[in-house]
Amino acid sequence: MHPRSVRHLTAPPDYNGTLGNKVSTVSNTRSFFNKKPNEYRCGPRVECDADTQRVQLMIKNWSSRWLELPHKQTFALAGPMILANISVPLMGLADTAMLGHLDDAAFVGAVAVGANIFAFMFWMMAFLRMGTTSVVGQALGANNPTTAFDQLAQSAALAFGLAALLIITHPFTLPLAISWVAADPQVAELAAQYASIRIYAAPAVLGTYVLSGWLLGLQKPVYTLIITVAINTINIALDYVFILKFNWGSQGAAAASVCADYLGFVIALFCFYYSAKQIQLFKRAPNWRWLSALRQGNWRKLMGINRDLFIRTAILLFVFNFFTAQGGDLGQTTLAANAILIQLMFLSTYALDGYAHAAETLAANAIGAKNLHKLHNTSIAACSTAGFIAVFMAVVFWFGQPFFIWLMTDIHQVKQAVAQFYIWLCVMPIVAVWCYLFDGIFIGAGKTRALRNWMLAAVLLVFLPSWWLLQPLANHGLWIAFVVFHIARSISLGYEYYRCTVRNSWFATSSKVDAC
Repeated sequence: MHPRSVRHLTAPPDYNGTLGNKVSTVSNTRSFFNKKPNEYRCGPRVECDADTQRVQLMIKNWSSRWLELPHKQTFALAGPMILANISVPLMGLADTAMLGHLDDAAFVGAVAVGANIFAFMFWMMAFLRMGTTSVVGQALGANNPTTAFDQLAQSAALAFGLAALLIITHPFTLPLAISWVAADPQVAELAAQYASIRIYAAPAVLGTYVLSGWLLGLQKPVYTLIITVAINTINIALDYVFILKFNWGSQGAAAASVCADYLGFVIALFCFYYSAKQIQLFKRAPNWRWLSALRQGNWRKLMGINRDLFIRTAILLFVFNFFTAQGGDLGQTTLAANAILIQLMFLSTYALDGYAHAAETLAANAIGAKNLHKLHNTSIAACSTAGFIAVFMAVVFWFGQPFFIWLMTDIHQVKQAVAQFYIWLCVMPIVAVWCYLFDGIFIGAGKTRALRNWMLAAVLLVFLPSWWLLQPLANHGLWIAFVVFHIARSISLGYEYYRCTVRNSWFATSSKVDAC
């Protein structure tokens, strides 16, 4: 064995902890990086000083530690969710494509208005899926499936209660929402017909949210993919039958969506049953346990998580709507350009959200198992891989600019406006990926109060002041404020992650479990 081999690495003979020797070490480290490849390969034939060996050992340790992270497990969870997310826009595209072949363009406008209203409504209820993933994942991480079932029963009761509330109040809420969005009387009338049918899908949609949360908490993303693809495929097939064959117009689009949602809910029930048998839930939990869960379960934790997530989602929707409204004030061309850029941005969001879902599931499991090492490893694995994907998508957007602009519009003025502000589309994946991932980590860990508070702080202290100060820059200023908002969220949540780690409060059991 060569006396200078890495295995026998020791400190330099002249190192005594003095400042001068530390400076010398840094200098030698810098010279190491300036050497040619064949000059820093230590071995039997090549003499290397101890500082060079130290740097080589450090790089080797970093690379080996990175390779030992649970990348396969993270990708196994993220891959199906990416495919499921990408399939979501197909439903809206199918409705629009089918209606676009009818004689009256008002049908397209009516479905667009109605679909936007329900997208907003159901997105506000997405906390049912996220909250269920958190509490179920933590319970299963603690190897307590009966508690997980209790949390599922409570989430399902809450979902069906909210669905009943939406149906009961829709004669008052939907006409008001349509009057705000649809100015044309014919479009408003057709949108009302669409909404009066579509609202009855609420129990199926919210119930599917809860069951999807259960499946993600069990780390069964393939089941979620099956449910999502089934709903979208059924919807497209029924669109063809109801709209083109039966000529039902916008009412046919609504009926197709309702049927697809209920059939998807049935499939979700089968997936739940099969997943529950895999963990032997029915043997461990007695019959009618869900009744005792509703009466005596720990509602406080679930309601606290859902409350915080609801507020956080409402604030995020405010930012997007404010962004759209301010773009509209700058002119129709700017509004159209921003709409195209946002839709392209959502393409990267669909992919990056897959890793956010994986981080959410793995974080919940690690918190339930009280395994801090697993929490950090899964977080680093998800963040590093998603970071590479974000950079890749930014490069694709940059070099694919002519293609994406050609794909989205034929209007010359809009093309010019999109090209003028296109740089912000390339920046967004790199700056936004970190807040997406931290969202998933904190949701899985149940630290939703931090998400709510930092989201509010980012809007009030960063986004709105930045927009106000940058108004002279017009739409560039609006985009800068939007980018800075995501940077602020990423930095603040990164600081919160550090604070939870330093304070050792990831596994807190006090009443303020959702805060560090």
